[in-house]
Amino acid sequence: LAKSPPEQLPAAQAVAGVVPFLPLEDDVEESLPVYDFLCELLESAHAAVAPHAGAILAAMGVAALNDRTPAVAMSRMSRCVAHLSSHYAAQLQAVVGSVSDEARTGLEKLAGRGGQ
Repeated sequence: LAKSPPEQLPAAQAVAGVVPFLPLEDDVEESLPVYDFLCELLESAHAAVAPHAGAILAAMGVAALNDRTPAVAMSRMSRCVAHLSSHYAAQLQAVVGSVSDEARTGLEKLAGRGGQ
């Protein structure tokens, strides 16, 4: 799924199929393509991610605290959080306020990287 070009995937089905497996802990090598796909959808405000935005962002926060998450995936998630913060600040704050303390800490870590 993560290796398919995003334009060839039925986004709603792909997101619904991936979200239950987040955060990726056992197969961190898949983290970049999966989080890249999800970030593309979040950044474009794709309708398929709307019902899952909180779960996706919470998973990204938890993944940010996992030492095994590849640096390139961390950078991608950080850019995504920076984009969301600059374009959808109020919505992002609402989501951040609703996630676990662990996820919130990870999202703050991603935000602190300044998109890097």
